[in-house]
Amino acid sequence: MVYNHKLPQKSSYTADLGHGLFSPVDSLTHFVGEPFVVLVKSNRAGSIGLTIMVVDDEHPEEWYHRLLAAGFEEKEGQQGMFRDCETALEALERGHYDVILTDLELGEGKMGGIEFVERAYEVQKRKGIKPRISVFSYNDKKLKEAEDRLHRSGVQKVFHQVDYNNKGTFTATQFKEEVSYTLK
Repeated sequence: MVYNHKLPQKSSYTADLGHGLFSPVDSLTHFVGEPFVVLVKSNRAGSIGLTIMVVDDEHPEEWYHRLLAAGFEEKEGQQGMFRDCETALEALERGHYDVILTDLELGEGKMGGIEFVERAYEVQKRKGIKPRISVFSYNDKKLKEAEDRLHRSGVQKVFHQVDYNNKGTFTATQFKEEVSYTLK
């Protein structure tokens, strides 16, 4: 709920425990306090040194801020959250993004997440940037279909698509850990 020591200006606020740093546990005190202690002690609270792009038609700013809070970076003067793939693809051509996370279903008449991944993959390869692209969705069947199609199309699978990237269980710190494996 708090980003950069500020509470975003909204008419209402929702405590979204399911998408926090860790999955909710028995008590709110344990959920809020213990994970931060563990993150700091295990040196997992710092910056990962990679910029992030989030594409989601419903709440890109919320996903983006969660990822920034977990240690991804934003590049000054460069937008990091997008509501559609077309705008995100234009930004990808102009800017530099190390990691891309996109929803699969982005509204009627819009470019879908799978097509966006295929095109973003080609842009990153052409620019000499190691493609670190992942999809997420509330629909496990769609995630599996995406994984199969991307594998058949030759797009290298960077992240495990099904287990970690269902939006219902997605956490920023788990995603950050998956991305950090690509740095080794």
